[in-house]
Amino acid sequence: VRDAPPTARITLPGRDLGVPDGNRSIVVGIEARDDLGIATLTLRAVTVAGSGERFSFREQEIPVVVERLDRMHWRAKATLALAPLGLEPGDMVVYRAVVSDGRPGAVPVESDAWIVEVLSPGSIAAAGFAIDPEQDRYALSQQMVILKTERLLARRGSLSAEAFGDLAAEVAVEQRRVRSEFVFMMGGEVEDGHDHDVSPTELNEVAEAEAEDELAAGRLQNAGRLAILRGIRFMSRADLLLNTASVADALVAERQALVEIEKAFARSRIILRALTQREQLDMTRRLTGVVDGRVGITRPTAAVTPDPKVTATRRLQMAMAALRGDTGTGPGRAAQANALAEASLRLDPGNTALQDVARLLTATSSALLAGRATGGAALLDSASVALNRVVHSTVPRTPGGSTGLEAARLRGAAIDARRRRPEMP
Repeated sequence: VRDAPPTARITLPGRDLGVPDGNRSIVVGIEARDDLGIATLTLRAVTVAGSGERFSFREQEIPVVVERLDRMHWRAKATLALAPLGLEPGDMVVYRAVVSDGRPGAVPVESDAWIVEVLSPGSIAAAGFAIDPEQDRYALSQQMVILKTERLLARRGSLSAEAFGDLAAEVAVEQRRVRSEFVFMMGGEVEDGHDHDVSPTELNEVAEAEAEDELAAGRLQNAGRLAILRGIRFMSRADLLLNTASVADALVAERQALVEIEKAFARSRIILRALTQREQLDMTRRLTGVVDGRVGITRPTAAVTPDPKVTATRRLQMAMAALRGDTGTGPGRAAQANALAEASLRLDPGNTALQDVARLLTATSSALLAGRATGGAALLDSASVALNRVVHSTVPRTPGGSTGLEAARLRGAAIDARRRRPEMP
């Protein structure tokens, strides 16, 4: 059975957060497990600042307090302080947990990453750092944003002003995500003018009002497009109001956006009209292609850093083999055996197997000083056998049977080579 990699999961807060300013501290909870034992657990954070093509990234390690429930299950807590990072509106912090087990050369495993974003009016949470593009795409709708806003208003009397503002900012994040879906459906942008000094993430209300005049005059007549643009405008207005904790006014704008969206998908719509005929698969063409050029997929393997302790153990093994090849007795050969005994103890003083190797090498040195070459050789052979057991225990096991991943890769590589060179056996 191959050693399973460790797992790490961020349990607190366990979701993306939007905060109105950078003077906050986020408590992060981590769960880590492994089938044999955990060696290290860290929390890493990347600060993303800037906009457009002028992003800057700064990575750091956050101190964690680890609670070892047992050697296979660890819990940890950390406090992610945003104030020292100097975040501005639109900046974000991407954080993730990194865990590794005690297997030599094992690659560390990362948890799912989450973001904390300092909100700015009209901004959209940057995708591509840790957000799954399909996870919540269809789970949110304008009706769901309205429902969450109504529930927040109902709880207003039981919340402090700061907590109410934070929850309103979270609803604003969801409103922007819904708005972004409709913006992408319209081609990835809203007609806001072509001024290069205007940020692409900010809505130009003046330019939209001018475009509406052209729509009303019939020069850009498209009922579905007009309704979508109006809905996007109302969503942007609701986002601005939510970020300022004007939840009641934001609810009015959200409902107006819903009305415009329903108009866009009415019977007279032009957007998303149905196909004229149903597309069908041609069943007569199945399994008729040529597969001569098909090859297997070869993925690059992760680079493994050699364990310094394993490397030193194997060097000691080669030095003992060189000493065994030398014959005779004398102070020089005895001093070499004594030096090898000290080197074996320095590798791992608490390892009982290496302690036995050092004891046998010390006895070898005493035998060589006494002129007993045969006895010294026998003791040196016993020390070599004991060290070979230590080296053998550090060698990772190969996959068993013919179903292992490495065996499958070898078979696939052989098949590809025979296709390229038919003369191969």
